[in-house]
Amino acid sequence: QEYRKRLAAAKRPQEVEEIWTEASEHIYLNDIHLTTALKACHSDAAVAMKIMRLAQEGGLEPNIFHFTCLLRIPGTPTKKILARMEKRSIEGNHWSWNAALTGCPAAEAWDIFRRVPQPDRYAIASLLKKCQPQEVPKALDEAEAHGVRPD
Repeated sequence: QEYRKRLAAAKRPQEVEEIWTEASEHIYLNDIHLTTALKACHSDAAVAMKIMRLAQEGGLEPNIFHFTCLLRIPGTPTKKILARMEKRSIEGNHWSWNAALTGCPAAEAWDIFRRVPQPDRYAIASLLKKCQPQEVPKALDEAEAHGVRPD
């Protein structure tokens, strides 16, 4: 429990990585530790991806919650992570698709949006934030087509 608290309280992604490394030498790190560490890496995709890799090397199998945490981080290779989820037969849900739209590069937003089974207002809002000004009317048309009325 001490390491989980330290991971949650970490202020910098590098600190998360240091705590993860230290903890892995002393305790078995579980799903809760991994979720906590990934949430604490909210601004550094490289550290988050490294922690995910270390967790897998340590025997943890990532689940939808872990992938959702990763997808939310700007700079994360969104399409690569979605492919990993598919390879592991982990089906995206409302939160993971919205996280993917939040964290993806603007250039990938439309491709990812087209994969969302049932876009909601949050998916539309994320798409609108990524759109070029000339794409906004198209995004609003998509919203209407899915029965979503943007605020």
